[in-house]
Amino acid sequence: MTSKIFTTTALVAALVATSVERAEAQRSLAAGVLGGIIGGAIVAGAAQSQQRTRTVVRQRTVVVDTAARQQARDIQTALNHFGWNVGVVDGSLGPNSRNGIRNYQGYLGFPVTGQLLEFERLVLVTAYQRAIAGGPDVTRVSSRHRDGIRGLLETVRDEMRGGGSRTAGAYGLPGEVAEAVDRIAESSDPSAEQLVERSGFIQLSDLNGDGRTDYIIDTSVTGSAFWCNAQACTVQVFVSTPDGYARNDFQSNDATPAAFDCLQSACRLSDGATVSVSAPVVPQGTAPAGSLAAPVAAAQPMVPNPGASPAAGSAATPARPSFLGGGARAQSASLASQCNRVGLVTSANGGYSDLGNMTDPVFTLNEQFCVARG
Repeated sequence: MTSKIFTTTALVAALVATSVERAEAQRSLAAGVLGGIIGGAIVAGAAQSQQRTRTVVRQRTVVVDTAARQQARDIQTALNHFGWNVGVVDGSLGPNSRNGIRNYQGYLGFPVTGQLLEFERLVLVTAYQRAIAGGPDVTRVSSRHRDGIRGLLETVRDEMRGGGSRTAGAYGLPGEVAEAVDRIAESSDPSAEQLVERSGFIQLSDLNGDGRTDYIIDTSVTGSAFWCNAQACTVQVFVSTPDGYARNDFQSNDATPAAFDCLQSACRLSDGATVSVSAPVVPQGTAPAGSLAAPVAAAQPMVPNPGASPAAGSAATPARPSFLGGGARAQSASLASQCNRVGLVTSANGGYSDLGNMTDPVFTLNEQFCVARG
């Protein structure tokens, strides 16, 4: 009986111990699974965060690298354009590019380092962009500078330094007069230097009696219709003042010192000077041979043919200028002035006459004569 009790008790204890061990094992398994899930989530989150960090860093690196390479390509393109051949434009500033940079720096007087400062880069790229855009300023600089288009680099450098304005002494003229010459040259075929050398383009006189030299610019000498209407051409008079020169503009056929009366900085046409006051009246009907339509408000006004035959029934036929002296117009007309007026009409007509568009044989002969004279 006693042995049965012990046996039963041992069996119950074994069952209880087994249940406890099984419960502990289940709790341990559950804890392990839960810990694995949490740990996996933590590891996955850290991996994702690290991946995002690498992605952001990689994206930032690509953006910076692209901007730098584009800037390098702009430098290489500009160097090639101005004659310092650095080879293929690949965005990598290698030995050829560094050598080109040194040549550019030496040309403009910058420290020769092969490494561009920001100001040096801006001068180079800005000059290239301006050269590609073109325009009268670019044409004037490239045609006048000893190094052609490279002269634009010096112009841009001086402008960025604040020294690009015209100074006294250009062409041997005061600054105000030199600026006017440049503007006139922009709308004329001759360069500013060629215009200054033309007889009659600039006349010197003391117009206001202050003992200083004054200047008269006659735009009819340019041969450009831009500055003339059907009756007269622009005459710019610069008279000296304590602060420089004052400009007075006129439309006149008489660009001589005697044609102007000046008091201090103000000038007026003298009584004997000729001036355009109104547009000519053109009769209705067929225009006379060789003449043009009435002038209209435009950038390049039409100019009548000075050698055209008069219309039938006209009161009188004006005498042609005599190149050998004598005649009613000998004192005011000259070979140079006649050819200048012929050039104005030719420009207004869009070019020289030929067999296909010739309407006035005399004017065509005048054109050919003036071309041969030039």
